[in-house]
Amino acid sequence: MFLKNKNKNHSFMEICSLLYEKLRPYKGLFIFGLCLGILEGILCSAFPLYVRRVMNSISTDSTQFFNEGFTSTLLLGLLIVCIYTPSVYFFHTISYLTVNRVLKDLKLSLYTHLQKLSADFYHLNKIGEITIRISSDLEKGVGEFLGVAMMIAWHCSVFFFSVGMMFTINIELTFIFLGFSLFVAAVAKIMLPKIKTKSRAVADADGHVSASITEFLGASELVRAFSMEQDTYTKIHKEVISSLEHKEKLIWFHCLLLDIMQTLCKFIAPFGILLYGGYLVHIEKLVIADLVAFLLYWGIAGNLISAFSEALTRLFSGLASLDRVMDFYDETPLVKDSAEAIELKNTKGNISFNNVTFNYPVSSEDTVLNSMNLNIEAGQTIALVGPSGAGKSTIVQLLLRFYDPLNGSVNFDGMNIKNFTQTSLRKNIGIVMQESIFFSGSIAENMRFAKKDASDSEIKDALDKANALDFVNQFPDGIQSILGERGSKISGGQKQRLSIARVFLKNPAIVILDEATSSLDSISEMQIQKALDNLLKNRTAIIIAHRIATIKNADKIYVVEKGSIQSHGNHKELIRTSPLYKEICENQGVAEVA
Repeated sequence: MFLKNKNKNHSFMEICSLLYEKLRPYKGLFIFGLCLGILEGILCSAFPLYVRRVMNSISTDSTQFFNEGFTSTLLLGLLIVCIYTPSVYFFHTISYLTVNRVLKDLKLSLYTHLQKLSADFYHLNKIGEITIRISSDLEKGVGEFLGVAMMIAWHCSVFFFSVGMMFTINIELTFIFLGFSLFVAAVAKIMLPKIKTKSRAVADADGHVSASITEFLGASELVRAFSMEQDTYTKIHKEVISSLEHKEKLIWFHCLLLDIMQTLCKFIAPFGILLYGGYLVHIEKLVIADLVAFLLYWGIAGNLISAFSEALTRLFSGLASLDRVMDFYDETPLVKDSAEAIELKNTKGNISFNNVTFNYPVSSEDTVLNSMNLNIEAGQTIALVGPSGAGKSTIVQLLLRFYDPLNGSVNFDGMNIKNFTQTSLRKNIGIVMQESIFFSGSIAENMRFAKKDASDSEIKDALDKANALDFVNQFPDGIQSILGERGSKISGGQKQRLSIARVFLKNPAIVILDEATSSLDSISEMQIQKALDNLLKNRTAIIIAHRIATIKNADKIYVVEKGSIQSHGNHKELIRTSPLYKEICENQGVAEVA
């Protein structure tokens, strides 16, 4: 299993293809908005013509104009305003509506895609980095790209209409303008791609800062406990400085490009056109009104060129953000449902590992499991013991199909689990981990992760079976009490009992206990052990534990070492037959001889 290049430089067309796919449901709205933008642009471009008409009429015969032409000219101006006002309003409104609707679809699409990715993706990417891409990068990328795309349509309509009018006024001046425009375009073509590269560097640096801050704040108690505040600050400071350096490089380059454009558009070109136009007036090839109209058109077109450069800069900055987002779309899950996958229903709970070989794709090539064979009968409670890194947790990862074996198969009731959909497979497995995970909602909301349509009475029944109902009832709001982020408002023992209650509510055929009592005090452990005894009745159970006292009564104990099953049997048998198991027991003071 190999991982793709995470920083592929996506082409303009690849990004357009992604956005077009999300834009299709709103294509009619988008096109309508573009049409309004073009109409607005044409109306803006009509103003110099209006000025030209008035000035020519006044200079030719001002008395006739005010006696006969003034009313029609005024009505024409009012008509332009009456059409322009709703056009510009709905153009801007529809632009924002389209961008936000596409953004909504992209956020949901990216979140759904991320949910499908395999565990290796989350080992390689920090949560803070993922969060900034799905929020900040996505919003900036879509907002800049689509918003600027609609604005560019407006720019183009105004620009081409203005150039057309310039030709009607004076061909020589128009060719001077077009030559200048080509020069500006050549400068932009050279400099704009570098904007994307530098913007990508800024976004990456900001992503590292966000990821580190999220990670350290999420573990703030650990940081303080080990007096690592200064060390974490030093790391954040280093990354912030790196981000600042990238931003300053972008600012220097960005401002250089924009200010060159401003100087060309607002000073050099107008001076040249004014002087040459004045010469044409002098030799009577041009009248003053036409020169004024041309200069007005130049003012519009010159501002458009300057604004167009700014828009393209924003566009390329948006491309850099979307480039980072598309890195995630490029990721494909290592574990996929086959087209023929079926629902797993009514499993008996027979489990077998047949010659399973595995190593993690994000780590070294060292084999974690080596031709492992393991058979668990339905309703049997088995325990996995062995040193850290032996492969115990990997067995659980494969059973839940977070990864697939390199070789061999994992079977349920004699059928390879690859034949089942991942969702239905996991619905049949309940797990209680060493650190129970809860979200910031109520107890009831967290319980319904196991069964989303569970009634309050079903939740309370599950809590009662897990010996958790008594302490829940002591809360003022009962099962509606808010747990706080990661269950911060309850103790470790209470978390574990709620976690067990959640498995009771799920009612799976297979239960996994991964160091479920290792971090508890003796009183909490006794309470939880009673709940676990209830939970494991008539279910297939896999217990991972370092403490032998908690698994002595398992039906069968498997000793795992270096990715293989070294021996198996009950506690008394293994004391006699497994030197490793006996050593573990002696170290824990439970090595009584049968």
